[in-house]
Amino acid sequence: MSGAAAPHPAMADLQRQLEQLLLASLDPAQVKPASEQLRALLQQEHEAQRRLAYLLLAKQIVDGCQEEVRQLSAVLLRRKISKAMAVFDENQQKEFITSLVARFSQEPSASVRRAVVHLLAAILRLATLQEAKRRELFSALSHMAMQNPSGADPQQLQQQVAAVSTFVAVAEACPDELADYFDEFLAVFRHAFTCAAAGNELGTSALKGLRSLAEFAEEPDQQKKICALVPNVMQIIAAAVQANEEDVATTGIQLIDDLLSNDNLAMKDAELLAVLDFLLKTVASRSDVDAGIRQQALSCIQWAAKQKPRVLCKSPTAVPAILDVLVAMGAEPDIQGGGPEDFEEDELTPHRIAAQCVDALAISLPSKYVFQPMLDRLTPFTQSPDVLKKRAALVLLGIMSEGCEGVMRRKMKFFLPFVLESLRDQQPIIAASACICFGQFAEYLQPEIMMFQREALELLLLLLDNPSALVQQKACYALGVLFENMEAQDLEPVASEVVQRLVRTLHQTSCDKVREVCISAIGSAAAASGNGEDAPSTGPRAFDAFAPELFSLIGQIIKMPTGDTDSQNAGQAVCSPTTKARAIGVVGGLVQGTSEAAYAQELPGLMRLIMEQMVIDASKDDDTGYAHDIRDEAFSCFSDVCVAMKDKFVVFLEDVMVRVFASLFSDEGLLHEEEKARHGAAAQLLDELDDEDDSDERLRNIRIRDGFLDELESAALCLKTLWEHCGAHCMKYIAKTKEAIELLQGHFHEAARQQCCYLIKAVVTAAHATFTGAPVKKESPKFALNPNVHTLWSEQLWPSLRKLLEEDEDNETVGDACVALGTLAEDVGPAVFFSREMNEEVVKQLLLLLKKKHPCQVIQDVDEDDDSRQEEEYLFEGISVLICGMAYAASAGSRQALQGPAAAGSLAAVCNRQTFAAVYQKIHPHLLDLATHRQSSAYAASGLGCLAEVFLAMQEDAAVYAADAKFLQAVLKGVQQDDNEDYRRNACFCLGVVYEVASAQPSVNAKTAEFLAALHSIFRSREVSEKTQGSASFPCPFCSSSLACGALAALSSALQEDLNKSEQLTLDNAAAAVARIILHPPASPLPLEHLVPALLVSMPLQEDHEESEVMLEAALKLADNAATQPLIVQHIQKFLVGVILETAHPLSAKRVKPEVQEKVIVMLRQLLTNPSLPPSTLQGVKEAVASKPFALEFINTKF
Repeated sequence: MSGAAAPHPAMADLQRQLEQLLLASLDPAQVKPASEQLRALLQQEHEAQRRLAYLLLAKQIVDGCQEEVRQLSAVLLRRKISKAMAVFDENQQKEFITSLVARFSQEPSASVRRAVVHLLAAILRLATLQEAKRRELFSALSHMAMQNPSGADPQQLQQQVAAVSTFVAVAEACPDELADYFDEFLAVFRHAFTCAAAGNELGTSALKGLRSLAEFAEEPDQQKKICALVPNVMQIIAAAVQANEEDVATTGIQLIDDLLSNDNLAMKDAELLAVLDFLLKTVASRSDVDAGIRQQALSCIQWAAKQKPRVLCKSPTAVPAILDVLVAMGAEPDIQGGGPEDFEEDELTPHRIAAQCVDALAISLPSKYVFQPMLDRLTPFTQSPDVLKKRAALVLLGIMSEGCEGVMRRKMKFFLPFVLESLRDQQPIIAASACICFGQFAEYLQPEIMMFQREALELLLLLLDNPSALVQQKACYALGVLFENMEAQDLEPVASEVVQRLVRTLHQTSCDKVREVCISAIGSAAAASGNGEDAPSTGPRAFDAFAPELFSLIGQIIKMPTGDTDSQNAGQAVCSPTTKARAIGVVGGLVQGTSEAAYAQELPGLMRLIMEQMVIDASKDDDTGYAHDIRDEAFSCFSDVCVAMKDKFVVFLEDVMVRVFASLFSDEGLLHEEEKARHGAAAQLLDELDDEDDSDERLRNIRIRDGFLDELESAALCLKTLWEHCGAHCMKYIAKTKEAIELLQGHFHEAARQQCCYLIKAVVTAAHATFTGAPVKKESPKFALNPNVHTLWSEQLWPSLRKLLEEDEDNETVGDACVALGTLAEDVGPAVFFSREMNEEVVKQLLLLLKKKHPCQVIQDVDEDDDSRQEEEYLFEGISVLICGMAYAASAGSRQALQGPAAAGSLAAVCNRQTFAAVYQKIHPHLLDLATHRQSSAYAASGLGCLAEVFLAMQEDAAVYAADAKFLQAVLKGVQQDDNEDYRRNACFCLGVVYEVASAQPSVNAKTAEFLAALHSIFRSREVSEKTQGSASFPCPFCSSSLACGALAALSSALQEDLNKSEQLTLDNAAAAVARIILHPPASPLPLEHLVPALLVSMPLQEDHEESEVMLEAALKLADNAATQPLIVQHIQKFLVGVILETAHPLSAKRVKPEVQEKVIVMLRQLLTNPSLPPSTLQGVKEAVASKPFALEFINTKF
């Protein structure tokens, strides 16, 4: 193949023909016929002819007249190497390989050398290559790679780089057959990156090779050798950073990142800390280093925070050093030597990178390691005249609120005044940063931040008049988040001003980004005005007055042609595709926020307009690119409108269904042919010549167009919503829906599979409701499945849900499958479990999950010490829902069985309290482990909450578990601790349930004094300190004989003042626990003279109105019991006021059963007409509730 001998004339003709075909293939106009002729040439019938064709193709690599021809020949031979080597004899193989190796030093073109490298790598990877030849080739390449090149011989360095690159290309494929060559690979790469004259390209190649080598280092000895090179790698990174060799530095950091995250290469804690310290000080802290490289270095630190938080926290210097660097980065200019730039640009900036890392630390590490240390560092920035430092303080404070929300909710007084004051700042960058910060607070510091909603709202609305588009944009963002969290009654008084200012901004702005977020804020405000729990379901709403103007304005934007708003013609207004999409999306919010009378006239026209916009010419790349955004928002709009209209949406159902299915079954987002054209003629040629052997390589070139997956997920969500609210009308689409479920269940995108879980639940529920003619809810009567529904569920839908539950490798998808099945069991009842085999399979999966041996847990090596395992916690929440659903279904099955033999046979045979008790015996030990989790208070909270719900469903069957000493101690621990409000609240709830199901158990009786003391500490800790100053000591009223004067009044005040929502929820659950203890007393006498006053000052509950019924039932018992009636009379005023407020509260009234309400009213009438009470009692009650209109109305109508 050297070309020394003169070729035979026929062979010369064939060689010229081949060269001409290769040249022709470089011309896009000739590529197709050229590819057909090349295919015919390489697939000739006789082996000798094929051999000749391949030999001549190989000769082109050496003798080709053009660089492109030589490169194309090498790439083409690589694609066909197994066929070429199969027809070459031994001498031809040897000569072929020798000529390729020789090209390393002779080939002037880097692209051709690269193609030859990959061709040689493909030969080495051939399973059919004789081991002797492989050894010989490895030896030759190794010799070239292990040279010590002199700077005076560039050809030798070129040869060495090519040889090392060949080893890299082989290692990247990680074939099992080459595992025996590990030491040879390691020696080559180690020599290459420690070579004195390594140079940029050689060092980069060696580091890439080590990255690949680390992936198949399975033996402990191999892993040790890889880890031993880390100090050398750090030296190379340091030198590369100093020499400004970005490629080498980047590849080195990528290698370290790979080593850190490689399960097989676990570093010791000291080694890990040393690596992180190096990256922090040598790379991340240097402002002269490229921002992308600094981000890479910090990504390793983010990984450590997520996967090894305890390693970081145990070190006294690690986290402080990281925070020092991040705070300094946050105050760096966006451009070296400059000031703050508009941070809406896409490029990385130091303060953006710092914010990303702070976000990761705040989410992953315990708050005590992040919040106060960061606040200490940022406080001087808040007083600084430097605009960059103020921006850093605002942005980083806002970022921390996700992750440090618990402590920040309690300590807002230390930083919120600075944020509110910054909203008044005249400098645009400060005002914009303050908007970002407050928007974060409004999202994560709920509900405490809402105490400042009025002040913040006024400031944010004023900023809409700021001349800076950036400030307007960020103000609209913050307003949108604020509206999403406002109650309808809070928004109603300011609705007029809000709408006027937002509409004015929308009309006046020329900035499309401002227009987009302004539209979103309008939608959020409208939706908030109609989604409060006490918002009228019918009748006028706060936004009705603005509906005509808003619907008209949104319609005009949707009708606008799309185009570049920066170069729009004066004669015709245009909007960007994203603005149009956003306008479509907010239509649903407007419908939700207005009454039917307000939207009925406008909605049909808007729906038609939106559907017209969804039809976009897919042949135009630009149009297709934003078509997904349009359809994504359209489906969200349809979902919102359907939720608002319920089954009245049926008038739009057919048109929407057609579009939903069109998107679900579309492959428009998968790019195939488009990519061929973009890769040029040579790529087209290779695709044309590809055969089945190269199918995997073709698949690797398939891309997903931006927005396609969002559209798919939105369409699936819309389909689920349609089934939920128009179920009976959707039955004619059942066949198509089953096809959609099958597609979503097997989809590669986890969000599609997650939506599939809930779609299955919606379809089964709707089908069941259609045949029973009754609503399917948790509290509704349970019926057997209709035969058609039984077949639909057992044979068609359950197999899909079962596959997701059993086999999916994504934590959240499995969690969603658990939630879907659990809520289905609650709503439909025991009929969901149609066979013992199904029941056993569900239990099997539950046990696998609780033992952490499910596929979704096995493939993800979760660090046991990581207290921030959000995905796994999400999974366990789903497990809790499923177990609770099974318990409720079992309880319902037993109740149904009592109604008659038929019911017992059809509905409760598989799922009843007896069968669940047997199942639960296997489950309980694992749930108890969850509730007593030592590292994660979130796990413990989830475990206690689940156990409480299950015990409520099991009732007396749960007594033996509720009375277990280990469990009771876990409950006590949860009530006593005060670090995690969710944990404490669930423990209080669990405590009340213990008495409901197991108060007769001796172990519960023995623990009562400790439980009461722990509950008292909650009430006591909620007192306002200034309220109790000067009063006498306050011993525990639950277990001592005296009550200090004035303490009860202080407690009452404390319940009403200075509590955030989380604390109030805990207090409500503590009060409910007292109520349950009164309802289900233990054997030992209770100190009712102290419990009753505590119960009364807790009424009405402020937040957890689900427990209102328990409170009222306790009040009924106290009033009906002759032994406690004197106590009631003693506190008659407080008793009447508390019970009336609890009963009359609008949110409580929705949750208390009508029969309980009637009993309460009868009891109140009896008390108020009791002749032993003073005549002025009723008037005193009215005066006490004078500030509560709902309570006065209740008194005036009932008495």
